[in-house]
Amino acid sequence: MGLEVTQVRPHGFLYRQVSGDLRIATVVAKAVAEFDRWLVLVGAAGTNLLAAGERAGIRVAGEAWIDRAYDGHGSLLPHSHSRAVIKSQQEILNQAHSLVSRGEIVAVDGARVKLDYQTVHIHSGMANFLHTAESVRNMIPHACSLTSEPYSIGPAEESELAYSSF
Repeated sequence: MGLEVTQVRPHGFLYRQVSGDLRIATVVAKAVAEFDRWLVLVGAAGTNLLAAGERAGIRVAGEAWIDRAYDGHGSLLPHSHSRAVIKSQQEILNQAHSLVSRGEIVAVDGARVKLDYQTVHIHSGMANFLHTAESVRNMIPHACSLTSEPYSIGPAEESELAYSSF
């Protein structure tokens, strides 16, 4: 298709598995390293996948979510939790601002949790996705030393964008 692959990010259940299980994370990291050492392995900030990637000698990027809720340990709430997905546009923007300006999220129990991240994830299926993504992108140069490039769009899902990270 003429596109250059620059990053690898496990998806769905595998994403959760590599975050919590060091053995599976190590297998994925070694596979990426064997395929192409220049690829960036993207995973949830502070998880086993990033540690495994570093041990495999590849570049890693911690991912923070602006439209998902976290527990007090800095882990994403499981989808089965009633508050796993943040639906309020204002709460999403508040979480994004907290991440961009202070490098932290406010967990569902009220704890402030620092996240070591290099990329931000937002679901494109949410209402006002483009407005939200643009708002977050505009926050970045004004609040911190992060850059808003590169901006990548993930694979199509039901003819809509599945996810974006920037």
